[in-house]
Amino acid sequence: MLKKLQVQNFKSILSDTVELGQLNVFIGENGSGPSNLLESLAVMSAAKQERLDIEGLYSKGVRVN
Repeated sequence: MLKKLQVQNFKSILSDTVELGQLNVFIGENGSGPSNLLESLAVMSAAKQERLDIEGLYSKGVRVN
């Protein structure tokens, strides 16, 4: 189980660390970052499974290096 999520320089998130439990709810105002946290998880999962679509991410404003 993933216990901690650390995100840096991903879309609107400059630097954030979130402790995770069995059930997690991300809430916030529009544009404040909850969806970006979930998208960062999706990017990490795709990278781990070697299914990362660099061009698709680039078109959404995500830079991977």
